[in-house]
Amino acid sequence: RNSGITIQSANYVTISGITVAYSILENINVGTSTSNNTLERITSLGSYKGVQLNCNMCTLKQSNFQGALAYGAVSDGYRVTISDNTFNNVGNVGITPEVTPLTLIISGNKGVIRNNKLTNSGYIGIAFDGSNHLIQGNRVDNYCLKLGDCGGIYTWALDENNTDGGTIIDSNVISNAFVVLDGLPPLDNAPWMKEQGEGIYLDDRRHHITVTNNTVYNVSKGIFIHNGHNNVIRGNTVFNARQIAFAIQQDWVSAGYVRDNIVEDNFFHALEVPVAYYNYSEDRFDFGVYNNNRFCEAEPDNAVQLYTTASPKTTYHLEKWQKKSGQDTDSTVLSENCRKKVGSYVTSLKAL
Repeated sequence: RNSGITIQSANYVTISGITVAYSILENINVGTSTSNNTLERITSLGSYKGVQLNCNMCTLKQSNFQGALAYGAVSDGYRVTISDNTFNNVGNVGITPEVTPLTLIISGNKGVIRNNKLTNSGYIGIAFDGSNHLIQGNRVDNYCLKLGDCGGIYTWALDENNTDGGTIIDSNVISNAFVVLDGLPPLDNAPWMKEQGEGIYLDDRRHHITVTNNTVYNVSKGIFIHNGHNNVIRGNTVFNARQIAFAIQQDWVSAGYVRDNIVEDNFFHALEVPVAYYNYSEDRFDFGVYNNNRFCEAEPDNAVQLYTTASPKTTYHLEKWQKKSGQDTDSTVLSENCRKKVGSYVTSLKAL
């Protein structure tokens, strides 16, 4: 059967405590023109897609999804809540790199994704579009296992005039993005995708997103704003980023599009450079306001890296960066002991 269970034109239905396995398209489909339906304590095995929720004010909770070929749960509706679920091996079994599997994706408006645990994802952990969602308290571990250009939490918009905004990404723990394509290291298969396993990835043209109090480690870039504006990055902890802990980049958008981002009160540690600002289309780097951040440098005098069309890629120690930019006036570089503390912090988080 294409769908194991289908709900159409029905409201206030509860499905509880059952196992649905190996349907052709999705194990459970809650269709449009439905509302206030609840799926709880479901076990979903295999299938191309675990659950499709195209309903309003529906709930998916306390369920277990194992081995979906492409999608764990897909939601497109108003005030959908997805909470306290476990997703494992989504898009990581029997899938080819041409498919872009997403463990959990939410569209629509005012959705809630809270306290879910996602492990061993072939591609993206949590993806969203639409507006005014709350993504909070989730654990995303071991992802980007099949494809690069990927994030533990990821979003993207089609054009510069999109009006989607207002989503809050708060208090999530994201770790261990290891990009492997078809079982081969990225350099052997797709050099342009090398190490693009990001933690929180606000991709092209996303704006008015608030990212607070998240912990990100063992990734390529910790938090990455790519062609975005009016985003808030506050109170986050990023460490053991293999490239950069935090980056803003502008390339193929209109002049001046990347602007008015706020980056403050964060802890940034990376194995190459803590923070980078890249502009491949203009000679400017005034992407917003940056202050009260703490830098844990991999090498001395290696706090911020800058590139614009008029200057080569250059790395600055904090004092020189402050003088050049007028930014980070109250930010600090921590002592060498910060790198030792990072190691013990990683050890403690592995128990989560």
